[in-house]
Amino acid sequence: MRVHRVISISEGGGYSPPMPMPVYARMAAAEAAPTPVAPGEIRTSVSVSVTYELR
Repeated sequence: MRVHRVISISEGGGYSPPMPMPVYARMAAAEAAPTPVAPGEIRTSVSVSVTYELR
């Protein structure tokens, strides 16, 4: 058998950026001591589904 044609492709998942903080929370955070930021990783996953016709 061989793939005759692709019928549909769909994907899900991926990276979602954080939601922005409201203005008042940003102002309060600006008054606090700075928080050190260390390098790290961002984990993401994606799923792909393909429906195809075989002949």
